[in-house]
Amino acid sequence: MANDNKGSSLGAFLLGAVVGAAIIALSQTEKGKQVVEVVKKEGLKTAKDILDKLKELEVAAEKDVEEQITEAIDESPEQATSADSDSEGPIEQVSEAVADAKDEVAKQIAELQNRGRTIGRKFFKRH
Repeated sequence: MANDNKGSSLGAFLLGAVVGAAIIALSQTEKGKQVVEVVKKEGLKTAKDILDKLKELEVAAEKDVEEQITEAIDESPEQATSADSDSEGPIEQVSEAVADAKDEVAKQIAELQNRGRTIGRKFFKRH
């Protein structure tokens, strides 16, 4: 049991040494500074793109939901409470619009994540 503790301590020490060396290399060498700068720029650009896209999707979803709610309110009470099973009621229409907007946001997030991964792979292949 004492040997297990020594091994994990040695592993932690070596990991710390490697991380420390990497930090020094990135902060002290010219190439390291360039790498850090490129990572910052690409990371900030990707984060800004993600935030912009999420904002666009949020605005589009709000607009769509507002339109659905307005349409539902504009319907006459007879239409809103009709027993016709073939037509959707206003609540179902709004629920469907929200679900569609949620699916679209999820697709866009997945697309942006893939784009970020691709940029990361290209970056680390070059450096």
